[in-house]
Amino acid sequence: MNTTSPTERQSIGSKGNGSRWLSFLGSLAVTVLVFLWIGRDIEPMDVVDAITAMAPPEILLFFVSSLFMSVCRSWRLLLLLEPVGYRPGRLAMLLTVLVRNLFADLLPARLGGLVYLWLCRTRLGVSWGAASSSMAISFVFDMVAVAPLLIVVGLVVAGQLGISRIVIWTFGLAMIGGALIALALLAPLADLAARVTPRLPLLSGRIRAGLAAFAASVAEDVRLTRRAGILLPVVVLSVLVRLAKYTAMYFLLLGIIGPMGFGFAELPPHKGLVGLIAPELAASLPISGIGGFGAYEGTWAVAFHFLGLPEQMAKITGVAHHLFTQAYGAGIGLTALLLLFLPFFRAGEPRPAVVVSAARRWLQLAASVAVWLGLSTAVVLVGDVLTATGSPAGQGDVAYTAEELEGRRHLSKLPAGRVLFDSNRSGSFGIYLQHPVGSGLQKVIDSPAEEMFPAIAPDRQWVAYARARSTSLRAPAEIRLCRLDGSDDRLLLANATFPSFTADGRAVIAERERSRIIRVEIASGREEEIFPRGEGPFARAQVVKPRISPDGQWVAFTSDQPRRWTAWAVRLADGRAVELGEGCQPVWSTNPERIYHVATTGMQERTGFLRTDLAEGRGETVLDRDAPRGHEYFPAIVDERYVFYAASRPGEHDHASANYQLYVHDLKEGWTARLSRDGFTNRWPQFVPER
Repeated sequence: MNTTSPTERQSIGSKGNGSRWLSFLGSLAVTVLVFLWIGRDIEPMDVVDAITAMAPPEILLFFVSSLFMSVCRSWRLLLLLEPVGYRPGRLAMLLTVLVRNLFADLLPARLGGLVYLWLCRTRLGVSWGAASSSMAISFVFDMVAVAPLLIVVGLVVAGQLGISRIVIWTFGLAMIGGALIALALLAPLADLAARVTPRLPLLSGRIRAGLAAFAASVAEDVRLTRRAGILLPVVVLSVLVRLAKYTAMYFLLLGIIGPMGFGFAELPPHKGLVGLIAPELAASLPISGIGGFGAYEGTWAVAFHFLGLPEQMAKITGVAHHLFTQAYGAGIGLTALLLLFLPFFRAGEPRPAVVVSAARRWLQLAASVAVWLGLSTAVVLVGDVLTATGSPAGQGDVAYTAEELEGRRHLSKLPAGRVLFDSNRSGSFGIYLQHPVGSGLQKVIDSPAEEMFPAIAPDRQWVAYARARSTSLRAPAEIRLCRLDGSDDRLLLANATFPSFTADGRAVIAERERSRIIRVEIASGREEEIFPRGEGPFARAQVVKPRISPDGQWVAFTSDQPRRWTAWAVRLADGRAVELGEGCQPVWSTNPERIYHVATTGMQERTGFLRTDLAEGRGETVLDRDAPRGHEYFPAIVDERYVFYAASRPGEHDHASANYQLYVHDLKEGWTARLSRDGFTNRWPQFVPER
């Protein structure tokens, strides 16, 4: 008999609704606050760039290990269901696990796992009790399997924070012991629930009876499972589930940070495990964000920054990694859900369990692990072969065009000197010199790292350049100085890129964290931020590819304000800003009132060069060539007359791999001459006059 009055039931319902609203608002607050914090340093396109630049071998390794994890999880559930008389189809159980993975990530506090119970009952024909006992035992063994991983995490953190390792081992062993005790007490606790449930006062008699019968069924199923002698294979499968899961996540992480110049050496597996488990624990909290987004990204950023990644990179990888895994899980989970609702998977009478010998079961496990490792090894080997046999040279032009030959006849009109540029002809970018006609190629500096963005000093003796881990925009980089022959190479400025000299040659300006312009004195090494100094409309904007005017009064740069990308010039004294137009890579001439930039609207082949008079704020096109080499970038102005630049063919754009070739254009006479003809990426030409 139900003794609860309508008023009491309404009160209970109101309290439940209130709790749900509080939980939703709390999760919303977590998501908003975390992403506001992350958004201070990165923007959505940074995440898109990180995902699109991921290394294909690592993505394939992620897919292989992720699928193997789901196979092991479904296999474990099939083993646990066998002793209680159920034998669902292997494919049906795999699809059920994929759907369970989807909802377990989306719903708070892992309530999505309950979807497994519903699918077992409605699509696989498994009783509520049998499905519940298999889920409960799986959860206990998950705790057993994760304990060794937490010990590894604890030991890594202990080494960083000075915590006693005895404490870590004690915690890990206590966790294993607690899980084993929970397994031993699972049946008695279910029996206790079966006895206590009928006495609960707030539930109807029908519900109390149903819950009591359910608890009794779980207790009996647990005892049958323990007597079946399958606990050791279940333990092995539980370990494989965890191992495959974190292997997949680690490979995906390597795929994201690889193009940024980080890899196995900077983030070995034990450190990666720390960073991967920490956000998972945070996401398991009752209030962790909407759809799983919030606490996960915030904890990831803190953990991986603690482990050595730059803060911006830690934030980018956290969002990119979680977004990719969620999209992958959603895609495969929704597909599995649609397949499960085909008539073929309609629940019917349960099939009798088939007795499998212990030897055969262990042989199947060994074969499965061998297939997983074999596929992973094959992906690694194929990736290594493709990397080793790949050539940085693309398909260059076989001959000069008639127009290019005509232009090369004018090269003798140039002042005597050579061209300094960066090129990927060695497999990575390095700094080179050559004569305008293409002869006399000389390496200035070229290491396995990426040496880029050369700038020649006014005295023509020194070269400033950036050395980076990779060509990624977010890759850690530093500014270095060397002589024109590559000697006396030294570090000038850490954590910066894209250098250029001031007119007096005493200082170098550079870009830091894609948001600040730094000036560093060459003699003393003293550095200061000259723009935006945390104020004005560009305080929260991207500020990249900076150049300083010859009189030192203005800085020009590319920004994502008001749109991505826009070229700007700002006077340092009073902050007067002149929008040069949509485009990038502004560069000064010898006249501080005149500036050039790459315009990206209203041009043939997408780009051209625009010259702007700052006093009038009016721009005019000075170079806009059509195919076959009309995609112009990387300008440098010499004597207000010559524009040195690089250009690529239609359909090519990527600044790290497209076949950019060097050119010079005479603004006075109008001729254009090609300076290089090869299959490499040649960029940022600087003219070095003879002394």
